[in-house]
Amino acid sequence: MLFRSDLKWCSEAVEGAVKVPLNQNQFDALYSLCFNIGGTAFKNSTVVRRLNEGDYTGAAEAILMWNKPAVLQKRRQREKELFLRA
Repeated sequence: MLFRSDLKWCSEAVEGAVKVPLNQNQFDALYSLCFNIGGTAFKNSTVVRRLNEGDYTGAAEAILMWNKPAVLQKRRQREKELFLRA
């Protein structure tokens, strides 16, 4: 229960920033990204901007911009793949 309440901010950040419909995989990928980069960075990201413009493919590509340090590159790729999965 404590874990769930500790992570509520992630759901609120994604739900508050994204104005277009998401499937569960897209939500999960964005949740993972948001948890890693923080709510403010997520809300101000190119990912969210492109998504809210209706550019789902561009948003998926923008996930890869958050690749520093280099150890995060594989994680970002997995998030992108999850986001694009129907």
